[in-house]
Amino acid sequence: MGGVASSISSGMRSTMEETQETMLKRQIELNACQIRERQMAMNLARQRDLTNWIGGFYAIAVPLMVKAARSGTRAAAAPILPLTFILGYNLDMAYGNKMDRIRTTAEEILRDPVERATLLGLPLGEPRCVCIVDTISTGVRSD
Repeated sequence: MGGVASSISSGMRSTMEETQETMLKRQIELNACQIRERQMAMNLARQRDLTNWIGGFYAIAVPLMVKAARSGTRAAAAPILPLTFILGYNLDMAYGNKMDRIRTTAEEILRDPVERATLLGLPLGEPRCVCIVDTISTGVRSD
């Protein structure tokens, strides 16, 4: 009778371990998605802030450069051309659809197993549930 109870408990134990592992994987994936969304939002906010700074520069610099160009110093207007490309890039990133194009490219990278492994591979491989549980229980990381 003890054998039946122990076999049931070992079966329950393996089921519990599988359930815990599945729950842990889901939690890790959910946290990764939330972190990714927050990072993307921070990057977009940074681009918008940078765009505002560059726009402020243009608000001050363009009238001064136009005045210098009218007075005969044409070299003063030279910085406008490269800065125009920077402003255009930031405007596209902050207010246009550049994030959609970047996201599409990122999805293509994620779909290609070769690129995904070579470009996005973690240094020690993917974290395993056993390593995470060991780290939590012992406080020492086992790679």
